[in-house]
Amino acid sequence: MNARIFILLAVPVIYLFFFITLMQKLGSGDRVAVRLKSIEELDILGIAIPEEELNPPSFLDRVIKPHLEGVSKAISSNIPIDEETQGALAMSLKLAGMNMSPQTYIGMVILCALVLMVPLGILFQLLGILIAALGTYAVSRYMLQYKISQRRKNIENALPDTLDLLSSCVSAGLGFDQGLLHVIKRTDGPLTDELSQAQREISMGVPRAEALGRFSKRCDSQPITSFVGAVLQAERLGVPIANILETQAESVRDYHRQKIEEESAKLPIKMLFPLVFLVFPIILMVLLGPAILKIMNSGAL
Repeated sequence: MNARIFILLAVPVIYLFFFITLMQKLGSGDRVAVRLKSIEELDILGIAIPEEELNPPSFLDRVIKPHLEGVSKAISSNIPIDEETQGALAMSLKLAGMNMSPQTYIGMVILCALVLMVPLGILFQLLGILIAALGTYAVSRYMLQYKISQRRKNIENALPDTLDLLSSCVSAGLGFDQGLLHVIKRTDGPLTDELSQAQREISMGVPRAEALGRFSKRCDSQPITSFVGAVLQAERLGVPIANILETQAESVRDYHRQKIEEESAKLPIKMLFPLVFLVFPIILMVLLGPAILKIMNSGAL
């Protein structure tokens, strides 16, 4: 019985570590979009140099990842998925920066659930299978939402400095597209990746309004939407873009301050749960424990 309890506690912990690591590795984003900061000369159109052309892929990318994706697709190919669900999942994966198809993601989740079902099913029969299925589903949803939230936060945190740099480039005499390329060459992160994709689309002939609209949709962030709207409106009205960028940078900083104040106001409420269920019981045990033991030893209980 003790061995079963130990396995019940150990297996989910090991599995959770394996699942999170696997999702981080397989959904690490589009490696082609990552620019090499050590490269000084970029293509005149602003197309980023793929990292794979200079650095050979790792063993994980060459062998493990293709096989896992193949197994995942084979598993998910037999599961009917309606187009609406598939489209929503595809959008969530893009927002999370995970470079995989919905079929691959669903197959990966099912594969992880099957791996967990083997030990838990042997130990706890039907209950273990249910725990494995529900646990994998819950962990996968939490991981996806967490990655979306973290990526959006990273984009919003990088936006003010990026706008300041872009404003300086435009004020120095560069056009918006040339200033955007300058910013892309000197920054990094998810915001830069999305800006790089928008720049590539513009260089290939996509209208700027359409490319920036797609950029805003991929980021799914209120400050980004406000920035894109302001830039497009400035173009229509003939307003200097440099002034608009400076105003947007200040607006984003104000937005961050408001969010910090809102989170600070929620802290007392969030602290109630650990206080009520963790701290107070320990205090009661410390205060009442000696008295209860004394009563028990005296034979009153």
